[in-house]
Amino acid sequence: MNSSAQIHADIKDLIISGENRPTESDYNISSLRSEMEQKIDRLTQDAEDVENRLSETRELALEWEASAQQLLDEELSSPVQNSSMQWNEESDDPPSFSIDSQQASSNRENLTELREALDELDKKYRAAIDSVSNYIRSH
Repeated sequence: MNSSAQIHADIKDLIISGENRPTESDYNISSLRSEMEQKIDRLTQDAEDVENRLSETRELALEWEASAQQLLDEELSSPVQNSSMQWNEESDDPPSFSIDSQQASSNRENLTELREALDELDKKYRAAIDSVSNYIRSH
């Protein structure tokens, strides 16, 4: 016998003798496949749920951003008064402006309140992110 034929014969003998033969199992391939497909379906549904929750969270974030911008627009007014942005060549005066100190003070107070409101929005946003994150971990 040539060496290739001898190797094949040795392999056949090892398989038949069963020295390294895997133990037989009572697994039913059909039922395992069915179980795997069910798990894939559940994972697919979980992925869709997570995607929907992330989408909802993104929409909330955009709403909160718009709300924050609206708060800023409503709460602040320019304290600049009497602005002249042209260089007066005749008198050699540079551009100038004056500031209404009461409006500047009011803006500072409003900004403090706005920061507090934004901190509340930030807490809600972080809670939504944590909610999605926990949902992902639990599924």
